[in-house]
Amino acid sequence: LGTILGLEAAKVFSEIDTRPITEEFVRARESGATLAMWEEKSVPEEQNELQVRQLRLPLPLRPQPELEEVLDTYRQRKSELSALNESGAPAEKVEAAMFRARRAQMAVTRVENYAGKTELEVELQILRYGELAIVGMNGEPFCEIGLAIKEQAAVPHTFFGGYTGESFGYIPWPQAYSEGGYEVETSPYTEEAAPRIVEAVLKVLAEMTATDRARPA
Repeated sequence: LGTILGLEAAKVFSEIDTRPITEEFVRARESGATLAMWEEKSVPEEQNELQVRQLRLPLPLRPQPELEEVLDTYRQRKSELSALNESGAPAEKVEAAMFRARRAQMAVTRVENYAGKTELEVELQILRYGELAIVGMNGEPFCEIGLAIKEQAAVPHTFFGGYTGESFGYIPWPQAYSEGGYEVETSPYTEEAAPRIVEAVLKVLAEMTATDRARPA
């Protein structure tokens, strides 16, 4: 997949021309009909400065249950899985029990990591060069976070992605909490986490843009 993606990127790169140009009328040429002759003229490129920011952002966390409570559930799920394995149960039942045990184990890990905490600090990297911005953060942000940033950003071409550092779980979009599902169930964050990311990134991008405009030519 990486090879296919790389080759496609090289193919597109070889077919596009990003030079800023303007077309200037040269003369009219008679060829039965009168044809207009135009000439490409280069436009001086704007000199941009690479701006880089690193943002540490605290995100609100959900309250966690008691450790002994989730440990009891985990032990029960492990016992059920062992019993199914020993009895030679069908593969489908063993697989379902394995996933239940895995979810219970993850719950124990969440309590161990986040119990007693109200916030967790994530790190964002923000790069801006002219009309291009790249934003990365650790964790597993929902795509709606990136879409909201792209839609409102002061920089015309903004790209957003996760997994740029240690992962601290899914960061769901607020509407997802009422829908439920694996990502929401295993996330340590509250519904306010995603909007906080959007607000913080938009603020930094606006500051970068204002700084660039204020710089002497």
